[in-house]
Amino acid sequence: MSDLAWIEQAITAARPQAVGALLRYFRDLDTAEEAFQNACLRALKSWPENGPPRDAAAWLIMVGRNAAIDQVRRQAKQTALPPEDLIS
Repeated sequence: MSDLAWIEQAITAARPQAVGALLRYFRDLDTAEEAFQNACLRALKSWPENGPPRDAAAWLIMVGRNAAIDQVRRQAKQTALPPEDLIS
């Protein structure tokens, strides 16, 4: 087994549970999948240095949820305000 094969195995095993939990949280498959992908990228950066978490699925769910919430907040900030004459 290569040095990073354990990460692939942990992510693959945790995927159904993590995507299911993120889907229940966000009620949108695209958002859940993107959140899981972001969590996987962070896992690939963090896990080789820090070692595996005790519960990979829980870690991926938490990190993915936080990443998706941050993305929703960023999008909300970029939403244009209505013209001033409509605000009273």
